[in-house]
Amino acid sequence: TVTDNGGLTSNADITITQLSAQIVTPPGTYGKIIHVNLYDGKTAYSNSQWNNWDVNSNLTSSNFSYDDNSSSAVYAYLSGHQRMIDNGSNYAFSATSCPYQVLQLNSIYTSDRDLTFYGLDNTKQYRIELYASRANIVNDTRFIIGNVSDTITIANNAADFAKFNNVSPANGKIKVTIQRLNTWPYLAGFRIIEQNVSILSSSVSNPDFITKENTTKT
Repeated sequence: TVTDNGGLTSNADITITQLSAQIVTPPGTYGKIIHVNLYDGKTAYSNSQWNNWDVNSNLTSSNFSYDDNSSSAVYAYLSGHQRMIDNGSNYAFSATSCPYQVLQLNSIYTSDRDLTFYGLDNTKQYRIELYASRANIVNDTRFIIGNVSDTITIANNAADFAKFNNVSPANGKIKVTIQRLNTWPYLAGFRIIEQNVSILSSSVSNPDFITKENTTKT
């Protein structure tokens, strides 16, 4: 309703439809992107940009597709998984870290485990993003690549996620350690982003190339 200086008013009704959260690529020059949602084999995320990895059935994924649906040589191995937890279909509906559908399901395990990416390009650097969340459970999960770590608070988390920039593969691999700080370490999904930066082969495994963005405790 609007009112002018003379006191006259007018009103109108409108309908606002909220669409699924859209992933915004961080600033910078980036190449192809891989989006991966971990799920239980039943509740997949229906989005053509995202890969659904059923870790209940296989801890080694098939080759992922890029967000433009082209094929990649990249796949992943998760060293431990006990079960999936379901936060509910409307959980974290205002999520900004990733689509709320990704945060619905999380893989949990009772101890530390590794998430290893294979088939990466040794001449590129990558940005790695990892997502985790749990309804009403006070918990933290620490993600580690090389000598760099990023800890995120899991409880009702809709905005925080682990972020590693300038990660260089060694022999086509990047290993992420998922560290247990409380009862469970969580993992809902991740993104692998090509940074379009060519590097010398001698610097491929140099941990000094890894940086992070983090505003929470580490």
